Amino acid sequence: MIEWTMTVHADFSRDAVLLAASTVVMLLLQLLVERLGAVFARLAPVHKIKDKPQTKAMAKKISESVWRFTFYSCALMYGFHVVSRKDYFYNSKNMWVLADGFYPGKSWILGNPPFDVYVYYLVECAFYISATITHVAKTTAAARNKDYTIMLVHHLATLSLIMSSYFIGTWPVGTMVMFLHDCCDPFLEMAKMLKYFNRTTACLFGFWSFGLVFIVTRLVLYPYHVVYSAMVDSMQLTHLDPLYGLFWYFANCLLMVILALNAIWTIFIIRGFVKVVLQGAAPPHDTRSDDETSLS
Repeated sequence: MIEWTMTVHADFSRDAVLLAASTVVMLLLQLLVERLGAVFARLAPVHKIKDKPQTKAMAKKISESVWRFTFYSCALMYGFHVVSRKDYFYNSKNMWVLADGFYPGKSWILGNPPFDVYVYYLVECAFYISATITHVAKTTAAARNKDYTIMLVHHLATLSLIMSSYFIGTWPVGTMVMFLHDCCDPFLEMAKMLKYFNRTTACLFGFWSFGLVFIVTRLVLYPYHVVYSAMVDSMQLTHLDPLYGLFWYFANCLLMVILALNAIWTIFIIRGFVKVVLQGAAPPHDTRSDDETSLS
């Protein structure tokens, strides 16, 4: 029996095979859940309208929201189970402490991750690869909106950060990035489904909850708990000379790219909320993208 406290040694060949297999499983799960979501979509009021072109498109959106809500909810619960048991969840400085209580000196390599962290990395990485594939494959050139490139950059930056933090050994940073960026997404997908089913009041509550959690986790906790710690605490506690390697620059650039994207999306979200308050409009549309699958 595998103990959850055991560590997993990085092995590129093994990890590549497991990641490829996990990505295939993730794509199959997405197909299965979206098929079930299509059955659920038959209950939506839009299906009462006959011979309308938007009926098929609406059913597709509902099935995709069912998949994303299912994944994000499960990922959030498991992520909380993982990070809440780690010291760095409560104090970001502990991200730079080795298991024996000592700081790693001039190296950022904090050791091999526990098994629960390894599973968390495998699942999240497989999801973002599958999300990138579907984002590119399902979006035709004609359907690409202003958010297409932003979302693609977000997926690639997140994937790069997850993979590099695992192989370099800074997995505490990676797990906190994944967890904080999963917190708001279940609220968004639930709000979307409520909108499709014409539950306006509940939909508005869901969007307001999404916006609040988005701002708190991505514009407050993320820069304070993760970005600041990676830029400042890492230098003070590990005494790392930036010339020791390029990873310090690489990792922090990725963290800042993700933070900038979060700020851009926050502007879109606030605009939608202001429109609702001032004009009495319908619940705001997900301005990030019709087919976005973010952390994210």
